[in-house]
Amino acid sequence: MSVIDASVAVKWFVDEPDSLLALDLLDSAQGGLHVPDEFVVEVAGALVRRANEDKPSRDQWEAGLFHLIDLIDRQALLIERTPPGQVIDAAHLAIALGHPLRDCIYLDLAMKMGRPLITADAKFAAKAREVWPETLDLNSSS
Repeated sequence: MSVIDASVAVKWFVDEPDSLLALDLLDSAQGGLHVPDEFVVEVAGALVRRANEDKPSRDQWEAGLFHLIDLIDRQALLIERTPPGQVIDAAHLAIALGHPLRDCIYLDLAMKMGRPLITADAKFAAKAREVWPETLDLNSSS
């Protein structure tokens, strides 16, 4: 089991480079993929942005929201609570790496769980590997 960030999950719903790799990761995940509770807002926000930009395909993006909830209900995605102390720990990582807090919440979760972190953001993966060698970019996770 791994921790994934929202950049991976968005590729399940949006046809982007490496979308097939992201779908393969979801299909092959044994025991579910761990995500912090912020994940739901991040992925839903990306789908809402797409719906607002692509009004003729709004139904497709709304269906993506229902699919996201279904993945949680089926425990393909395992939501982990982010307590305030963990946000502070992630903030320390963000400052040390010079990277946004949002991404470092995923990194901190992976470190605390002792699990690999998989991201589709190669720049973030490179920074995160400085403190957590178990960080993979989506291309290297398969």
